Amino acid sequence: MGRGGKASLVSRFTVTALLATACLLTAGTATAEGSSTPGLRLAGVWAPLPKGAPKKANVVFGSISCTSSTSCVAVGIYTTFHSGKTGTFDLIETLRGRTWKAIKAPLPANAAANAYQTLEPVSCASAHFCVAVGSYYDRSGALMSYIEVFSGGRWRAWPAPLPAGASSRIGGILEDISCPSSSSCEAVGHYPDGPYRSVPYLVTMTGHSWRARTAPLPSNARWGTSLVSWTPDNLESVACSSPRDCEAIGTYYAQGVGNGIAYLETLSAGKWTAHATAVPSGGSLPNSLLTTVSCPPSGPCEAGGGYAAQGGKPEGFFETVSSGSEPVASALPMPARASRTNPGSVVLSVSCPASGSCVALTHIRSSSGRIEAFLARQTADSWDQQLAPVPAPDAKDSRVIVSIACGAKSFCVGVGSFNSRAGGQELVDALSSNRWTPWQAKLPTAVGRAGAALQQVSCGSPTVCYAIGSYNNNKGLLETIRRG
Repeated sequence: MGRGGKASLVSRFTVTALLATACLLTAGTATAEGSSTPGLRLAGVWAPLPKGAPKKANVVFGSISCTSSTSCVAVGIYTTFHSGKTGTFDLIETLRGRTWKAIKAPLPANAAANAYQTLEPVSCASAHFCVAVGSYYDRSGALMSYIEVFSGGRWRAWPAPLPAGASSRIGGILEDISCPSSSSCEAVGHYPDGPYRSVPYLVTMTGHSWRARTAPLPSNARWGTSLVSWTPDNLESVACSSPRDCEAIGTYYAQGVGNGIAYLETLSAGKWTAHATAVPSGGSLPNSLLTTVSCPPSGPCEAGGGYAAQGGKPEGFFETVSSGSEPVASALPMPARASRTNPGSVVLSVSCPASGSCVALTHIRSSSGRIEAFLARQTADSWDQQLAPVPAPDAKDSRVIVSIACGAKSFCVGVGSFNSRAGGQELVDALSSNRWTPWQAKLPTAVGRAGAALQQVSCGSPTVCYAIGSYNNNKGLLETIRRG
């Protein structure tokens, strides 16, 4: 998904949505409840469905990528119900100007009649070039990955290539993609290589051609020989700052170690290199996990995740990765509100608009025992964090932020949900003027607010971001978040 990579492995959950008439809410300058500071203009639309689709259909969003204040692509699926039968179709929502339009995405020519397809995620290099990856069943019954490309004003789909020697009967699964230019993309995933092992692999677009290769692993990787020693090595997320500089994160299994270990792949000067993860002093590599990675236009990338600290307590950490260098780990500082006995912290999403200037969202168990969302900011090599604020005076303690993105160093947005006496409600936390301010998303019509949530956000300019979400589990929500 561009420079930022996938927002978070943990946050990639799905909700269903029932189509309503798309209706843009005209919003004036919004003011956060509990604050006299104006700052955002919020507007929402119900997600439209493609022409000819029935009005009663469920929408599941997967990903969004924005390249300007007037250009975004969101992808997912929609499900129809007719005469006791269910149909699933890929959905592409495109923003041009201030209007969203939906189409049913094409599938590869060898797709089965009921392909059970999914489309997620998407990365756009410009308004004229986007690539999404997904999975489907072909007519032989094999589960395959496919590539969906927008170029020349139309979408085209074809099966994703596999490395030489990989079984075409059991295809690979692509998990993420990053396109730093209209002639360069990197996708990552895994494919089965024998009955007891999956192998990470890379699919690279150069010009108009795609090729696949098996990804390198750290030198101490082991090979599964039985169900007991099964090794599901994989790559899960990738971020690129340029066509020749990318970082990917995943998990591998090492010799003599029973649990998975986080690792990184770095692309530098055209070559991918595997690096075993470093963890903070006193930490344990087994059961370490990297969940998110972001690369600024220049300078080191930042990856985030969790590891087992002293006493086996799970704690969050960051991994700073410079091109061609070994990663450097730093522990996530614990806020005063965190539990002192079992903070259970993990970094879920990170966004880096500039070198040494990143923001991240974390989940930490508080002293009350609840898992709470915190927002972290990087200054030079240090991080500080605060509890994610909520807008409603009657908000309960529970709050969940699932995605974060920055349009500029001075403007970042985190999205998710919080609980109030009325139930679950959508949450926008915006960083502006060095201050996090909470807001509620604007819904398109005068319906009750309970049951709304935002799932992922992408910023196309220094002043405008867009988020995907749902309302009451039966309406897709597309939210504009405009600064000033």
